[in-house]
Amino acid sequence: MLLKQRACKLSASPSCEEKREKAVKKMKQVRLILMAVMIALVPVGGVFAQKGGNNNGGRPPKEQPRIVDKEKEKPPPKNSNRGRP
Repeated sequence: MLLKQRACKLSASPSCEEKREKAVKKMKQVRLILMAVMIALVPVGGVFAQKGGNNNGGRPPKEQPRIVDKEKEKPPPKNSNRGRP
């Protein structure tokens, strides 16, 4: 088999050229089919690659903001350094 292929590569007979043309056409068809399968599988893979079913996208929950009332804050401590000799 290998010798026949090598002989076809070296000779320029019409039968060898026809075999080569058939092989080239078959390889083009195989390449087209593989490309179509790959193009079809990319979106399908993207659908299954999403994390979980929750709506926050896998992020940790946000902390609740702290509301500080000005009235409840303590006044600053008095400066006891004044008036000392």
